[in-house]
Amino acid sequence: MKSYCYFCDKDVEYIVKEEEVHEKLKGVEISYIAKIPYCSECRREIYVAELDDDNIRKAHEKYRKKLNEEVNHIIGFS
Repeated sequence: MKSYCYFCDKDVEYIVKEEEVHEKLKGVEISYIAKIPYCSECRREIYVAELDDDNIRKAHEKYRKKLNEEVNHIIGFS
């Protein structure tokens, strides 16, 4: 697998690590396991579109689930 590393200024092999990410999305605190790509040469985080798209999808799924749980709690369904 190769992608462009801005720090090395070239296409490089990269490794993917799964990390727990905590962030606020539209005012709602969420956490999820993201796949983070790192340059195999300089070890810095790099951008890989496919992984970024997957991480965004995971974040939105967690957001929708948590928002639904909060709404159900407010109206007394849980």
